[in-house]
Amino acid sequence: MPDPSAHKKQAQHNKDVAINLEANDPGALDWAITIRFYAALHLVRAYLAQLGLQPKDHGETFDYLTQSSLPEDLVAAYRRFYRLSRKARYNCWSPSQSDVNTARQLLSQVERVITPLLR
Repeated sequence: MPDPSAHKKQAQHNKDVAINLEANDPGALDWAITIRFYAALHLVRAYLAQLGLQPKDHGETFDYLTQSSLPEDLVAAYRRFYRLSRKARYNCWSPSQSDVNTARQLLSQVERVITPLLR
């Protein structure tokens, strides 16, 4: 399983790809949202890996987050981000720039809380 530094590196890569996609393909906002979510996922997985936890799926990730000492508003934001990314992936939905801004804000919230906790 990846260690925390690998997850941090993947999170930054995903964020960079999302920024590039938004700038170069405005018709792919659904994927920009999805990729930003996966940046958040890798930050969360980096945190959990530091605790010796390696969730096998999204459900287990939510279970670990709910049981963690992380703020409840972060767990709620992560859950909201998950739902937004699923909507973008599976519902044949055309997100607006406002939806992309929401994804940016949710990723920023995850970064603000998780990044200081990573070694």
